[in-house]
Amino acid sequence: MDEESPLTPQGLLRWIVCSLYVDEAIPRGAVLQWYWQLLTGVKLTQQQLVALIESTPGVFLDPPGSRRLNFRAVLEVPPPSFRGFVQEEENANPEDIVAPDVWEEVRRCLAKGGWPKCTDSGVRNVSVAAWLQDQSEILSEITFGRLLQVVMISANKSKLLGLRDGALVPYKESEEYERFSNAEAGKPTGVKSNESFIETWEDLRDCLRKLIYMSPRQEIEISQVKLQCRSKLRKELSETVFGHHSLSRLLEDERLSDFERTGDPTTRPCITLRGSRVTAKAYELKSKGTASGAGEGEDPWTDPSKDPWSGAKGKGKDGKGAKNMLAKALPANSAGKGAKVNEPAKAPAKDPPGKSDKDFMEAEILLAEGKKATLKIPSKEQLIEAAERFCKEQGVEEHQSQLSAWLEKQAESKQDNVTLTAVHVFWFVTLDFRTRQIGPSRQHSPTVSTRRNVVGDMKMITDGA
Repeated sequence: MDEESPLTPQGLLRWIVCSLYVDEAIPRGAVLQWYWQLLTGVKLTQQQLVALIESTPGVFLDPPGSRRLNFRAVLEVPPPSFRGFVQEEENANPEDIVAPDVWEEVRRCLAKGGWPKCTDSGVRNVSVAAWLQDQSEILSEITFGRLLQVVMISANKSKLLGLRDGALVPYKESEEYERFSNAEAGKPTGVKSNESFIETWEDLRDCLRKLIYMSPRQEIEISQVKLQCRSKLRKELSETVFGHHSLSRLLEDERLSDFERTGDPTTRPCITLRGSRVTAKAYELKSKGTASGAGEGEDPWTDPSKDPWSGAKGKGKDGKGAKNMLAKALPANSAGKGAKVNEPAKAPAKDPPGKSDKDFMEAEILLAEGKKATLKIPSKEQLIEAAERFCKEQGVEEHQSQLSAWLEKQAESKQDNVTLTAVHVFWFVTLDFRTRQIGPSRQHSPTVSTRRNVVGDMKMITDGA
């Protein structure tokens, strides 16, 4: 640039590009933006930088028409001292970039830290390389392009740098180092003191099974495993508790041989139970063990002929509340109002252990506008599918996980031969709600009315003996 020429934006940009050429550093968009801000204190936008390059004589944009900072400025005539760009040497040996004594100086400087924290992935290497040049006489003699390559190798191969909250830090302060250290010690990572986390292999297997059964596809995307543990099970999953530093390594552990990978391994990797998929009802019964009367390994619900609800053919007149519930819950041979008395009564199916033909699940939900909706759950429908179906019908899909979790909790906690009425909160309005106990005789117990801020009055009704 002519010394007598006045300094213009185009002249300054050309000087920056020439300087990067001499320093063996590619004049990429992010580097040019950082360099301009360093000299002028002004950060150019991508559009401003592109317009400036296109208006500068002897400089052109490659590739032209770029809408991001992933371009570079190219000189039509490189400086006479230009020897090439260091970053374009792929798979270079670190000692070919700088001498061994320089690497020792780099290790010493990076170990102590102190450079400006930068979370911009496009220029965080640049800021560390510029900081290194000012740390010693040895490093000040190294070109900027070579120091950029040194920083890249230090972060990716040499384990001298790591990331913490998106910024480069000394490796021992990085999140990766913390994960590896916690994995060796079997400690959780990123779990607060007041948060519950999965601590044992048995607990982990149980949580994965529950999430799979709650999924309509009977599988979970691996990227969603931690999120679903937190949102649906209220537990944090930290792979370092089990001696692994990544979730993918944890799911490949031989102690999780009950599970297998499904889905597209590149776009949608998933995990599911290995082999046949039993239903959520079967798993619920197995998890109760002998407490529900089923022997170990015995699953009467997987045999359709043993389903106690499959033989219930009685019909009742459509009604509300207890009438609907009783019409479905009463056995086929009870000739109530609306029943077909001329049809010979069928012998009730033999109850499998832990289940009665009087059990019935029905949920009444009072929506925000005061409209009441009834969720009827057939015997063979999974609770997660029932929740999904109801929420789609009512246009409240955002509450599916809440409804599903509540149904699962009620199904696990309810006792046989006990009438249960429960209340759950969904959409927020102020209304009166009533709880009542309903028995086979259709007699109502005294009603208790309370004013609360609730939206959904959900009642889980089980017909008692």
